[in-house]
Amino acid sequence: MRIKYDGATTLVILNPEDKEFPDYRIDNRTRKAIRVNQKGCQAFDRIPAGESLPYAWDEPSFNPRTLVAQLTSKDMLEVSLDSLQQYPKMRVGSQVLQVEVFAEGPTKVLCLRQVTAATQRHAGPLDWNLLERETSLTLSHIQFSLEGNADSLSVASDQHSSFD
Repeated sequence: MRIKYDGATTLVILNPEDKEFPDYRIDNRTRKAIRVNQKGCQAFDRIPAGESLPYAWDEPSFNPRTLVAQLTSKDMLEVSLDSLQQYPKMRVGSQVLQVEVFAEGPTKVLCLRQVTAATQRHAGPLDWNLLERETSLTLSHIQFSLEGNADSLSVASDQHSSFD
């Protein structure tokens, strides 16, 4: 779907969904299910552990369009699917996660990957001191600020509903 403004006229252009190459996809490569929704929208999708989900915005006119991934009943991540980058590794509960947004052909992919001892051997050493400085071991809310400096990370506390 595209929205085009022509003077006082608003055109909403609907295209059939491309099943092979969706605009967005979310890969949950962790051992736990996650819930995702567009920031400002109530509807959410549940992505089981180890599975992927083609994704489309509920409200494409929202600006900025931000995805909220609820990792646990208390831990959340906010990220732009249009900003291609790899974020610093972070500790969420007992897991260490690598979060990355990359392009796979025309599809922008958000990949949440659990860092394990086996994957860490191939990715290089994990600097635990750096990890603890850049994230908190008792996070209740993670928010990526993608306006201006895309590498900034702010941590705030928030209460959210638990998983079903």
